[in-house]
Amino acid sequence: MNDLSKRLAEIQARWEHGHDELTDGCALCIAEYDEAFRAVHDLPPAA
Repeated sequence: MNDLSKRLAEIQARWEHGHDELTDGCALCIAEYDEAFRAVHDLPPAA
């Protein structure tokens, strides 16, 4: 497992909250997506 795969697995485990996929209108899903997007695109964490 490479560093990005590890990082995404950590994000997924931390944000696990019951939805199998991204759910429109769920603040936790949106926050998880944002963190994963930033990890994939090597962007700094949100302020």
